[in-house]
Amino acid sequence: MGNVVLVLVVLAGFVGLLMGVRHLYLRFDRPHGFDCSLRLVHGEVPGLGRKFRAGYAGPEFDRLYWRRIARPGAKVRFSLDCVDLD
Repeated sequence: MGNVVLVLVVLAGFVGLLMGVRHLYLRFDRPHGFDCSLRLVHGEVPGLGRKFRAGYAGPEFDRLYWRRIARPGAKVRFSLDCVDLD
């Protein structure tokens, strides 16, 4: 029983470390970006749904490039005029 608990604790620590490294990678990959939550109000955009999703958006020419922080998922690119800031 003790070995199972130890393996689970080590596994949880490793997953947390990977998420932290991913977060740092996103910050260095898209300088001048920002943490944000996005949701789709109308229309369809692959990778976005109706619920708010936390992610990191960074500029890419005249578009935004958004990725989820918590889990790897679809990368979403969209024009800046599609965004309504609340």
